[in-house]
Amino acid sequence: MTLWDLCNLQTLNIRLCSSIRSSKFIPGGLINLRHLQNAETYGCTSKAFGLKRSILLQTLEEFVVEPFGYLLAGDGEQILKESEMYRSNLSDLGNFALLRGNRKIIGLGDVSRRDAEEAGLWKKTGLRNLTLSFNSMYKGMRVLEGACAHESSVLEALQPPLYLESLDINRMNGPTAFPSWMVSLTMLKRIRLWACFNWKTLPPMWKLPILEHLEIWEMKNVKEVGQEFMGAETEKGQASSSSSVNNNIAFPSLKYLKFQSMDDWQEWNYGHLLTTMPLLCSLKINNCLKLKSLPRHFLQKTTLQVFDIIDCAILTERYSRNGTGEDWHYISHIPTITIDGEDVKRDGN
Repeated sequence: MTLWDLCNLQTLNIRLCSSIRSSKFIPGGLINLRHLQNAETYGCTSKAFGLKRSILLQTLEEFVVEPFGYLLAGDGEQILKESEMYRSNLSDLGNFALLRGNRKIIGLGDVSRRDAEEAGLWKKTGLRNLTLSFNSMYKGMRVLEGACAHESSVLEALQPPLYLESLDINRMNGPTAFPSWMVSLTMLKRIRLWACFNWKTLPPMWKLPILEHLEIWEMKNVKEVGQEFMGAETEKGQASSSSSVNNNIAFPSLKYLKFQSMDDWQEWNYGHLLTTMPLLCSLKINNCLKLKSLPRHFLQKTTLQVFDIIDCAILTERYSRNGTGEDWHYISHIPTITIDGEDVKRDGN
C-alpha cells in the first residue's frame, strides 16, 4: 500500500520534508484531502500530490509555481519540456474555493497576469496571512525574459480577500509597486516588505488605516525615505490622498516599525507632514550603515517605549550617552534603549 491508496486521507503533514520531489510520485490525487501541512518543503510542488482533484482542500501552507517549460527532477536537474503539462500552475489555486488560514506562494516572478487572476485569491474569504514571493525556490532557475516588467500587474491581479490580516511581499525585481487593492484591506495589521532590490522608493504605506506592525528589509537601492512613504500635505490642511481613515493622520495605528539591511539608505526626511504614527511604541533600525539621522519627531514621542539600533555606525555615534552623542537628549526619556545589543543604562540606574 502506498500513500496514494489512502483515498479517505484528510490530513497530511509533510512540514520540513525537503527531500520530496514531484518525480517521486505519479498519483491520481488525494481527492478527500482537507489539510496539507507543507510549510518549508522547499520545492515540493502541488503537482506532486495531484492537488487539482483535491477540491475540498482547506489548508495549503505553501504553493510553489514551476517556471515555464521546466520540471525539477528528483536530483535537482533542470529538464526542458516542450509542453506546460508538467507545470504547477498558479491558476491551479482557483480550484480550491475553501482555502483558509496561511498561504505562501513562491515563484511569482515567472507567471502571467492571467494565471494570477485565475488563482482567485480574493474569493478565498478565509485567508488571513499571505506571503507573495516573486522568485523561484530552485537555485539557478531562469526567469522569463522581461518578467519583472509585468510584476506590478501580476501583484495587482493577486488581490487577496478583504479580511486579510498579514501580508508579506518579497523579491520583486521590478520598480516600486503599490497595488490599488491594498488600501481596501481594512483588516490588515501586519506587513513585511523585503528583498525588492530595484525599488528606489517605498510605497505609501501611511494610507493603511489599522496597520500596526511594519517591517522593511533589504531594499538596497532606497537612498531616501520621504514623502511617498511618510504621508505629506500637498496643500495647507490637505492630505496627499483621501484613502486613509483620517486625512490628518498618517500611520494612525502603527505601533512597531523596523528597518533592516538598507545598504544605501542615507536620509529619512520628515518635512512638512501630517500627524504621523501617534501610537508608535517600538522603533528598530538594524544594519543601516549610511543612515545619517532619525526624525526627531519620532524620538520625542511619549508613546515610544523601545529604541533599538544595531550595526548603524553613524546613528550609534549620534545617540551614544557617553557624553559625545549629540542627540542623546532626544532619546533619553525612552524606557528601553538598546545600542548594538547592549542595554543603555541611565545615570542612577
